[in-house]
Amino acid sequence: MSNRINYENLIIGQVDQTTKIEGNNIHNFNKTRSCQTKWCKIEFLLVAMQFALAVGLIAIGLFLQTVSSSILLRDASYWTGIPLLLASLCGIFYCITETAKFKHTVKSCLAKFLSTSTSFLCSLATIVASVYSGLHGGRIAKYKGCVLIKNTCICNYPQNSYEYENVTGCDVIITSVKDYLILESALNALASCVCLWICGLIWKRRYGNFNSGPI
Repeated sequence: MSNRINYENLIIGQVDQTTKIEGNNIHNFNKTRSCQTKWCKIEFLLVAMQFALAVGLIAIGLFLQTVSSSILLRDASYWTGIPLLLASLCGIFYCITETAKFKHTVKSCLAKFLSTSTSFLCSLATIVASVYSGLHGGRIAKYKGCVLIKNTCICNYPQNSYEYENVTGCDVIITSVKDYLILESALNALASCVCLWICGLIWKRRYGNFNSGPI
């Protein structure tokens, strides 16, 4: 009789242990699914910011080129907006392939590689463009005076003078161009942070739970 009771208690204990393990597995699955959903929302938000910043940088850069032909390409940095736009499209493709339908497929790996590589390269390009446009905007703020001679604005700097050809007036340089250069510098810096954030999220999602073995 006692052996039968012990056998029944053993079976009940095994059933309880199995139920507990299944409950933990369900809890871990729900937790992982919740984290993946949260991460996907963050990634989509960052990709949307990439797209908006790219459109803004292209618009500002083209505007600066139309104001004066003397503004260098490095200062009118629409060239950073174009690859940033490409990076945002790769990010959208990556978010789409993160669904269960494309999980662990060739398309998913390709999208992850393209999104990471383009975002990393854009982070370098935008930080360089931010420095150049910021320096130019700060230099305009220090001009001692500007004179318009035959559609050419000549501005005096403490050590040198700078010319802006094909302009309607020097007021455009002192006000609009300076403000847009500073805005462009800020947008490029923000774009660089967003790109690095995306790279960090993708890396953490891939290697954040990496276990190298027992310590």
